[in-house]
Amino acid sequence: MLGRRSGRSIRDALPDLRVDGTRCRRTHRTAPGPAHRLTARAQPGEDARPLRSGDGRRRRSRVHDVAVGTHPLWRPFASGSNAARQLQRVAFRQVDPGPLQPYDSSWPDAFERVRDLVAHALGPDHAVAHVGSTAVPGTVAKPVIDADLLVPELLDERAWLPRLEAVGFRLVFRDAVAGDPHRQLTLGGPNANLHVWQPGAVEPQRHRLFVEWLRSHPEDRQAYADAKAKAVHAEDGVRYNDAKASDVYDIYERAFAADPRHAHDPRPRP
Repeated sequence: MLGRRSGRSIRDALPDLRVDGTRCRRTHRTAPGPAHRLTARAQPGEDARPLRSGDGRRRRSRVHDVAVGTHPLWRPFASGSNAARQLQRVAFRQVDPGPLQPYDSSWPDAFERVRDLVAHALGPDHAVAHVGSTAVPGTVAKPVIDADLLVPELLDERAWLPRLEAVGFRLVFRDAVAGDPHRQLTLGGPNANLHVWQPGAVEPQRHRLFVEWLRSHPEDRQAYADAKAKAVHAEDGVRYNDAKASDVYDIYERAFAADPRHAHDPRPRP
């Protein structure tokens, strides 16, 4: 197990995503057609290759001495993604999430119970982290514990799912998030979401960054609370998570821009 019981943390279990940037040059054409083509500078003996984009890796280029960077955890804004994923639902949760409420000091203990159940089912060596709003003291949240679990054999559900079901978890979603396979399980007592990923998945790293940022930035903690309050009263047909997605994206942008480990130029949402 992780945390104060074992001294091992989710930070130890998740790889630090560090992808070196690549310098690139602008190639001019004199023939009719596109005026420029952006290519990566090839190493000796290699052909120049187009820069990849949209794959979440850190990308750096230098065009006319202007540096451009993208944080490795950045993902494009996706409007309505929560509504779209409902097609991947396989069951419904045991207990409804309930309304927003002020921070409850019992939530860390509730997470410990979730983690103990996972350890009982799978053993103590699986990385589990408390994420989401209930992991941020001082913020309002729906009283549902969110936790990230890493399993090496995610796609082989027979290796882990029956054992989690035996202690009360229920599979409700089988989908992918930004290309990372994802399984969402729920628990009735305590009311919880268990998000299951493969080691190296990006989304758990984003979750960790988001929690750390909110814990240390009260202005964004309040902005997120305001977004939730508005999302509760969203127009008919708009799901709660989709209604606050733009605010979540903007908070991530500020966190990425402030991260001293990675360059990140602003990526305003549409």
